[in-house]
Amino acid sequence: MRYDHTVYLIKEQDPDPSSTSLNFEGDPKVTKAKANVKRTNINFASGEMYEVTIVRVFGQYDADSIGLDDYDPNDDTTIHKIQKVGCHLMRTDFYIAGSKVTFNAE
Repeated sequence: MRYDHTVYLIKEQDPDPSSTSLNFEGDPKVTKAKANVKRTNINFASGEMYEVTIVRVFGQYDADSIGLDDYDPNDDTTIHKIQKVGCHLMRTDFYIAGSKVTFNAE
């Protein structure tokens, strides 16, 4: 398996309790990693089909969201929320659900 893409694993940090700042959000921790990125369609039991991006990273990682190749820390539209995480022996799979796939019946 080729890990030829660069992804940014974003983990939201808790705010520093000793800080006197009024900022109630912690700064996110961003980890740069090499990954295998694959787009596919997944059918659910309800019969709905969704376009899903699967990001496979070698090793054990923890993240709340992911930035792909177009990641910009100042642009929230380049951050993708993770719907599911799969942990395997030597890799972690992150699933990002995209849009619902609809077929035109003509």
